[in-house]
Amino acid sequence: MEMQVIHITQVPGETGRSSHRPHLQIHTPFPNMHIEQDHHDLVHISTTASKLFIDQSEAFADAGLKTPLRAANEHIQKASQQLAEYIALKNAEGEQLKKIEHGTGAIQRIARERTQPEQSELHLEYMPKHAFRVSFDFQPSTVSIQANPKETTVHVEKREPEIKVDRWETQAYMKQKPSLSFQVVGSHVNRTM
Repeated sequence: MEMQVIHITQVPGETGRSSHRPHLQIHTPFPNMHIEQDHHDLVHISTTASKLFIDQSEAFADAGLKTPLRAANEHIQKASQQLAEYIALKNAEGEQLKKIEHGTGAIQRIARERTQPEQSELHLEYMPKHAFRVSFDFQPSTVSIQANPKETTVHVEKREPEIKVDRWETQAYMKQKPSLSFQVVGSHVNRTM
């Protein structure tokens, strides 16, 4: 007896997916920064004037240009010296005249000394007498530098990064539909059941 064979053909279903992955966007804005520094009155520089003192009074005195007080003092000293010399001379003449009786010829000697002209001397002098008759006094200037450091003020406003991410999308679809088919294989099929 010949058996009937049923062939079953099955095609499985397949699903497919399509995904869309957008790019990740990150934007970081620059921070707001504000820097302040006061540049006024940072450095103070002060300078005193230099001073030069020149004393020419001795050089002028050598040329006969003297202050009235100095001229008077020198005149007093010179007059005192001349007075002392005159007193000494008169004293010496008086001592000589006391001894006239001894025949010393004091009167003739005194008369001869008074009548002889004074001999003038010629000599060379420099005006001023030397270079050190002019004195110099120099006071140099002084420079004072004062620096006042000032702090720098920095204000930073932080800004958060901006992140933009779109949704990922995945779509599912049927790539192949499932199917099931039957086929009878054999010569006779008894369909009378």
